[in-house]
Amino acid sequence: MIEKRILLQISNTIIANLNNADGIGFLYGKIGLALFMYRYSRFVNNQFYENIADEIIDDIYNKMNDAIPRNYERGLAGIGCAMCRIIKEKYVEGDPSEILDVLDEQLLCDVKETLMEDMNADYPIYSSGLYLLDRLSVEDVADSQKEQWIFKVIDAVEAIDLGQIKDDSSRILLISSILFVLFKLSGFVADKCRFYPLYDYLLECALQSINRNRDVNIVLLKNVVSLLPEDRITKELLVKVKSINFHMDVMNESLMFESELNWYWLFNMPLSLSPLITKLDVLVDKLLLDIDFDLYMMNSKLAKIGTWVMKM
Repeated sequence: MIEKRILLQISNTIIANLNNADGIGFLYGKIGLALFMYRYSRFVNNQFYENIADEIIDDIYNKMNDAIPRNYERGLAGIGCAMCRIIKEKYVEGDPSEILDVLDEQLLCDVKETLMEDMNADYPIYSSGLYLLDRLSVEDVADSQKEQWIFKVIDAVEAIDLGQIKDDSSRILLISSILFVLFKLSGFVADKCRFYPLYDYLLECALQSINRNRDVNIVLLKNVVSLLPEDRITKELLVKVKSINFHMDVMNESLMFESELNWYWLFNMPLSLSPLITKLDVLVDKLLLDIDFDLYMMNSKLAKIGTWVMKM
């Protein structure tokens, strides 16, 4: 089968290039490679790959320090989300509160500061919010602690000035991730009234940021908005969002595929739009043959492709 060949190519390449993977984040770094290796070990029932993943985790924890950024893309939030999934899928044993203690302190105590860091990231998404969603899925957290974390995440959104983000596409991406986090967290809160005005405010900001229909983040925004309760959003805003059409062409085909891979990892959204989905074997072969491609980036991209292939 093509899928098995692709996965074997990916695993072999990642192992061969491990020494060239310096980052430790989720979207771009070693923690994503570890998650792929854990899942691949179970997929092929081979302990060898799990041992590789264990070594990667040990290396990551040895390199964690105060200088590591807190964002999801390359920093602590990505590590935290991946560790939550690794614990949840029982690849690592132990008390989640002990394993995640440092990450909880860094990401869920000063959420406003982390969100400010997110706004200046290359790939701005709501790091603390996404980490909290994964964190709450790992174990039953005491109601008082859960409430404290959730309210801090909401407080940070209410205090944010989205106008500080100069790039429209980045603003749409961050807004989409915030909307996703708020919607998911609303399921943990009995009184949801605090969420509704935030939905409207964030949608207004997003609509002001859309100035071209080739921006792939429009697709993410529309997918997230489809999750929201329509009766709690101003009808005019909802109509405007639904009327936006994304224009797919050869110029943004590759970017669409890369974006959908990220959205799958971040929001568990299915890949559906990019024509490259039907050409995975060709795409992987091209990555492996491209001697100019950054090995660090190639490993991360291959891990994302491989993780998705195992869910097909």
